[in-house]
Amino acid sequence: MFFAINAPSTSQAALNSDVKRAKAFMAAGMYQQAIELLDKRINEKPTDVEAHFQVGIWHINTGSLTKADSWFDGTVRLKPEYSSKIGGECKTLGDEAFYNGDYGWAKSLYQLAIKYQPNLKGKIARDCFDQAQIYFNYKNYGPADSIFTIAAAFDSSYSQQISAMYFNLGNSVDGIHCIDYYRISAKYSDSYNQKIGQNLAALTMVQKTPEADKKIYKKEASKYLSKVEMKKAFPPD
Repeated sequence: MFFAINAPSTSQAALNSDVKRAKAFMAAGMYQQAIELLDKRINEKPTDVEAHFQVGIWHINTGSLTKADSWFDGTVRLKPEYSSKIGGECKTLGDEAFYNGDYGWAKSLYQLAIKYQPNLKGKIARDCFDQAQIYFNYKNYGPADSIFTIAAAFDSSYSQQISAMYFNLGNSVDGIHCIDYYRISAKYSDSYNQKIGQNLAALTMVQKTPEADKKIYKKEASKYLSKVEMKKAFPPD
């Protein structure tokens, strides 16, 4: 006995191809053509979950995460299983931004990824910390800080370790350059604040320290020490 297999109608196949063509247009940077096809598909079949998902991706590619999130919410309402796909795609796009050095955009994409796939949070934090540590070890301290910020945002347990790294770095450099690293240390944790203030006070006692630098150290120390501690560290002449 033979059973007939219902092939998609010509019109249905054409509708399905609209989404594929839209994806190709996006890949080519032809965003206006892409959104026209996606709008057409959704108007003809409002429940097409893949079309809704691709509109979300379109909004990411054109710079609006808020609108992307709204479309992703609608996608998940249509088909909850898409949550994992959304999370994975947002992470992939976040990784691309990350390796292009656009850390702010990467962080925003990672936040969106975690919303839809929460189990990505630990991996993202760990990967960012590991990459930042590589930059730090190669003395690229600015980029390292930018990436450490992402790691700490997604896993605060890294904050203390990062703070210690920049505190020790501040201790190792000469002159007022230490101030920049102490500030970064304090940004991640206040655990070293008192020691930072005391170290800055000690630098004012070094005979060869220029008077202008001493004033800078004293002013900076006041950010880390209480008024009582400041009086002890800087007794009146």
